[in-house]
Amino acid sequence: MTGCGRLDLAAWRRRLWIAPALASALALVAGCNQQEPQSTPPPAGQPTQVTEGYHTTQTRDGVMQWELWGNTAERFPGQQALHLNAVRMVFYRAGIADATLTSSSAEVDEQTKNMTARGNVRVINTREQLLESEVLHWDDARQRIHTDEFVKFTDGDQVLTGYGLETDPDLTDLTLRERVEGNVPDSARRQVSQEQRP
Repeated sequence: MTGCGRLDLAAWRRRLWIAPALASALALVAGCNQQEPQSTPPPAGQPTQVTEGYHTTQTRDGVMQWELWGNTAERFPGQQALHLNAVRMVFYRAGIADATLTSSSAEVDEQTKNMTARGNVRVINTREQLLESEVLHWDDARQRIHTDEFVKFTDGDQVLTGYGLETDPDLTDLTLRERVEGNVPDSARRQVSQEQRP
């Protein structure tokens, strides 16, 4: 070897052993200094929570007021309401099931217990009276169903249609507001009023 001086084989072997050991130690230290990866929030359009087979109840003084089911319940970022799919809600009077609401979907405010049912909304009571609309709102504090949308009410062979409605859950005290068509038998226990639009 010209110009290389003396080669110490023993020292060279020690350097060959130390180099990979030092590299491993440095990699270990670097790994310890790395922080755990933080979970990123879901996109705005994605739910933060999904519950399968959702079910909740509401009682007053120990008496059942209503039960609510949904195939799924989804919670979205920044929203207080739960979004339910394939909805069924049973209303009780004096603890006995008296009417059932079904709809394609609904939004439920967990604090106020108010609900907006959407899509093929139907309410049928134990007397087989049927209320149909695309949107119905449930006001839990007032225990009333209402909407400004088109509604259809069927009682046997009697059919009423109109826009805007308010009723109790079992369709006993029912008010149609505008553009009402159909006739009402004298024996029907409901109120029908019509307020013409300007």
